[in-house]
Amino acid sequence: MSNQQTVYAFFMQENTIHIGKIICEHLEKEGRKKTWLAKQINYTDSCLCKILRHESIHTDLLLRISIACKYDFARHITQQYEKLSE
Repeated sequence: MSNQQTVYAFFMQENTIHIGKIICEHLEKEGRKKTWLAKQINYTDSCLCKILRHESIHTDLLLRISIACKYDFARHITQQYEKLSE
């Protein structure tokens, strides 16, 4: 592995946003269940659970989830960008 690849791997490992975990934590904080969110976005429970295990999800789905939860999940990405670009 080249030095550049090593730096990139370290960077990605240290600064990864796990959006699935963030969504789960938000649901728990709001007293909502994953089944509620699945119904709101017209997904099955099992499909939503698989999606939320991933560190990233498609932006269109993130928007649908944000609208259903009335919460801007993309702000976590923006905050990370601002932190890393200083």
